Amino acid sequence: MDNSLVSFCVYAAEALTAWQYLSAQFSLKRKHWQAISGTALAYGLAWLLFSCETVWRNTLVFIFVNFLLAACFYACSWKSALFHALTLTGLMLASEVVVEFPLGKLLGGFEKYRSSLLVFAVLSAFSKLLYFIFTKICLLLIEGRQEKGADKNPVSLLFGCFSMASIAVIVVEIYTATFVALPAGIENAMLACSFLILFSNILVFAGHQYNQKLSRQYFDLELVLQKEQAEANYFQALQEQYERQRILIHDMRRHLSAIKELAYEGHDASVIEYVEELEATPALQSRIRYCGNPMLNAVLSRYDEICREKAVSFFVDIRDVPMEFLSPSDITALFGNLLENAVEAAQGEERAYLELSVGASPHNGFFISLINSCRVPPRIDGKGIFLTRKPGADHHGIGLKSIAQTIRKYNGTIQQYYDGAARLFHTSILL
Repeated sequence: MDNSLVSFCVYAAEALTAWQYLSAQFSLKRKHWQAISGTALAYGLAWLLFSCETVWRNTLVFIFVNFLLAACFYACSWKSALFHALTLTGLMLASEVVVEFPLGKLLGGFEKYRSSLLVFAVLSAFSKLLYFIFTKICLLLIEGRQEKGADKNPVSLLFGCFSMASIAVIVVEIYTATFVALPAGIENAMLACSFLILFSNILVFAGHQYNQKLSRQYFDLELVLQKEQAEANYFQALQEQYERQRILIHDMRRHLSAIKELAYEGHDASVIEYVEELEATPALQSRIRYCGNPMLNAVLSRYDEICREKAVSFFVDIRDVPMEFLSPSDITALFGNLLENAVEAAQGEERAYLELSVGASPHNGFFISLINSCRVPPRIDGKGIFLTRKPGADHHGIGLKSIAQTIRKYNGTIQQYYDGAARLFHTSILL
């Protein structure tokens, strides 16, 4: 067995480590055989360019290979690809250095791996094992695969700067320990610094993942705010339509008198034209009045249309209760998200229906009762909280969080349960 065979095994182990690391982080955007072939080809090229004497070149090739693989075969941005390429390189170099220093003490020098095949083989075996272990530790810190477009800011580049700096420090350590006879105390200090750099890279990775999680949550909240703003605009338009209807009703006597005069005079064509003009006015579009609160009435009218489109029966019973303390935006967030989730759960049922009741509570507030058919039992997170079925959500839907936030704002309470026998989902809220 010669040096080339050992280095081939080293690059094969590094290729497998990079594969499992990147596959756990991101979804493939190409076919599996293409990604496997690309990984084998890239690491094969890196092996051909490997040289024990030129650590800096090996390092640059390693960064480039992993960046290329992440950017070409995985659904990630180029900034994330660069960050993870630097992270892998930092972990790989740090794993080698923390093995080289103790091994050099035992076998006669830090540089022995260059001249002794046995030392090189032992160094390779232990360092690649450590490299694999530390990448696994990093993977334990992630909560799921990231998707392309999740990296919306340059923070990955800032985190990557630390990894780049740590790589530069480790490369300098390797050259210094190889070509300079260092006192034992200096070697021990450099070993301690290498361990510190290794764990710092893991902490940087954890910070990057936490930042990505916050970015995704912020992005989701932005989408919810945009959705609620769009709904508010729609409900405002419905309210304006309602006002036009009131004006039309107020003027209806005059319209009828005009039609009557035209009919007496025998202007049949004019009568038809007049009636057609009235029918075309926006004020005569259908609208149901559910309650005295304009915003809630608009929300309910909107979901009445949605339920008709999705073949869901919609029953509403709203008593005369004070809702002035609820802002229009909170009404939109609370009732809009409640009804959206209920429609989503009910649609597809043979006799799908929603039943909403709102009434006064004994303590100067009001209660909301929502019952909807639900064929598939909802999932629970183990803490009594029902989980969304929508893909890509971090266990709890943003709409559910919006509901909970609105209820907390008004010191309210919410209870939910699923009746498996009747296949009904119950939501009770007290504000």
